[in-house]
Amino acid sequence: MEGPNDELIGVVVSAVRRAHPNGHDASWETLLGHEEQIRAWLGAPEKLSMVKAHELLAQQGEGRPYRTVHRFAGRALRLRGVPDLTV
Repeated sequence: MEGPNDELIGVVVSAVRRAHPNGHDASWETLLGHEEQIRAWLGAPEKLSMVKAHELLAQQGEGRPYRTVHRFAGRALRLRGVPDLTV
């Protein structure tokens, strides 16, 4: 019996993988709506910690996994000029 070929593996992966428009999940998309606030918290002269920014988002009803907030800040915000982040 022959094992699965690349085509079959591709079909299976496509069927079971969750769709992420633009390569990101719903949590990331929600954070985009808070981008300026997160930038202000983390980029201010008296920078807040990443943990505090995560807590403030949760207090606003936008609780997202810490790791997602951390990745968002590092990828989406740092690339746009936010200085080194306090983690």
